[in-house]
Amino acid sequence: MLHSTFRSIMKRSRISSIIVIGSLFIFFATRNLIAEVNPSEADYYIAVAGNDANSGTKLKPFATFQRAFKAVEKEVAKGLKKNIVVEIQAGVYETANGLKIGPELSGNEEYSITYKAANESKVILSGGRTITGWKKEPDGLWSAPLEVGKTADVETLEFYVSRQRRPRSRYPNKGYLKVEKAGPDNRTSFTFNKDDLDEFSLGSQAEILFLHDWSTSRIGIQSIDFQKREMVFKNPIGCSARHYRIDHFEKHPRYRLENDIAFLDVSGEWFHDVEKGRIYYKPVSGESINNFEAVVPVAKSLLVIQGTDVKKIQNVRFEGIQFSYCSWSIPEGGYAAGQAGFHEKRDGSKSGVLREIIPSAITISNSENCVLDTCVVSHLGGSGIWLESQCDNCSVRNSVITDVAGNGILIGEDHNRKIKGKVWWHLHPEQVSKHNIVHSNLIKKCGVLYRGCLGIWVGIAQKTEITHNTISYLPYTGISLGWIWNPKPSPCQGNIVSKNHIHHVMQELSDGGGIYTLGRQPGTKLIQNWIHDIPLNLGRAESNGMFLDEGTTEILIKENVIYNIDKSPLRFHRAGENRVEQNFLAVKENIPIVRYNTTPEKNIHLEKNVSLPHQSWLLKDFTSFPEKFRPIIKSAGRKIVDDPGTHRSKLNRIPE
Repeated sequence: MLHSTFRSIMKRSRISSIIVIGSLFIFFATRNLIAEVNPSEADYYIAVAGNDANSGTKLKPFATFQRAFKAVEKEVAKGLKKNIVVEIQAGVYETANGLKIGPELSGNEEYSITYKAANESKVILSGGRTITGWKKEPDGLWSAPLEVGKTADVETLEFYVSRQRRPRSRYPNKGYLKVEKAGPDNRTSFTFNKDDLDEFSLGSQAEILFLHDWSTSRIGIQSIDFQKREMVFKNPIGCSARHYRIDHFEKHPRYRLENDIAFLDVSGEWFHDVEKGRIYYKPVSGESINNFEAVVPVAKSLLVIQGTDVKKIQNVRFEGIQFSYCSWSIPEGGYAAGQAGFHEKRDGSKSGVLREIIPSAITISNSENCVLDTCVVSHLGGSGIWLESQCDNCSVRNSVITDVAGNGILIGEDHNRKIKGKVWWHLHPEQVSKHNIVHSNLIKKCGVLYRGCLGIWVGIAQKTEITHNTISYLPYTGISLGWIWNPKPSPCQGNIVSKNHIHHVMQELSDGGGIYTLGRQPGTKLIQNWIHDIPLNLGRAESNGMFLDEGTTEILIKENVIYNIDKSPLRFHRAGENRVEQNFLAVKENIPIVRYNTTPEKNIHLEKNVSLPHQSWLLKDFTSFPEKFRPIIKSAGRKIVDDPGTHRSKLNRIPE
């Protein structure tokens, strides 16, 4: 009996043990499964309805980025022992001064700091200001107060209704007028054609938008003599170099007048009268003055990530966030651009810098491994994103850059900056930005106000990778690579431009292309890009699929598909030795596949390239293309790839 009882107890014990062990197994397995399905909670939270007095938890979120920065700064000061995640709930977060991240908010080599939109949430960091107080005017216009120094910091150049850019008042409403004859100095006046302009009372804010071959000027109008048909300007048109004279590129160049109440005649146009302190708008049919969303940008930047020469910023990420509404004002003396938004400095200073770049809404410098992923950058009065000096292994990925007044993305620096009278990289080659990546972005409708701007600009930079981007609908070039106008050695080398889809660029200006290069760039490769639909422009110079300009040397151009170009698919100007191999180049009748401008043909090594008549591109299924080129078309362009371990939202919206 005792033995039987003992045996029964042991049996029950074994069963209990099995149950316990099994329960523990199920518990840990379930916990691991839950961990896989539901990623770990963020460290801090931000919500529009939050409060900066809160603790920053999910139930008690902060209200602002700035408050979250203070919490992160404490974590950094203690020494990071894990990745830090700040999650932002859906909503619009307004900023007048933008976000600034210095070394005190930096990650380290092991651990990152991520600011991410909550999954599937639309988070907008807005530098805009809503305009209220609208009233109806007797002439059918609407007006609202917009006083410089009170409701606005400066005269605004952008105005948005329901998140859509509206055009400034202009004449003509479509297209351009043409200069009849340049004035005596070829800079500050010209004669306009008879019947081009009806007499009107000229205001003090009117300006001219003037098109050069590859750049533009925006200059204030001093006076108009309607009897003599003479227009006089407040400052010179064009940069001081001879080739920016009024009639240098075209005998009868194009221009348009903007920013005067007299031109406010089409629905959707507007005018900011600085003297009266009011903005005037001609409403579109269906709009109601009582339910009207109007915004002007006031912030001069939206995000600055800036380390120092001593301490770079490391591993800071922004994911799934829309950056919108940022302003930039035309400088005193007017906007006279040389190229790619670099405009003449006319402030009288003797800094040694002759030209300045249009500033960007997002600027990153002295930084390593910083990332913008699945973001939207839009509705900007300046440029989009600039990975500037001493940026290493930083990236812009899976993002949308659109509706930008200036350039879309910039990488590296120009050659203007000097130290002790010498070009900066001669003294400090370590400051050259390296190994940066621009991958799988949609870049379109840049250069909206400053027509000579482009999609992606790479200046003095090394080993940049520009891959799988779709770039379209630009007035000038798609991608510009290099910033030295001769074949002398420079740090610009080893850059890769691969598998991009570039189309409908060069829509207004000339002397550029889908891809544009300058200078000696050993190790640089232009490979498997798909480029098409580049028109014949009215400027003096032609536009091309690729324009390999002054000093272009040691570049490999291989396996690109280029067609529907009104002129030659490839053009070389004052170029050194380059290799052109296995490209598909469709051409129109009597147009060569390669144009040589002051370039010895022996410098360009052509090998196994395929040329077909222009008509072949019409077959949309591409069956007339050689089979080896079809995969290039299929793989080119934007391809969103998830980064393992990313915290970002999967949703990437294109703004309205």
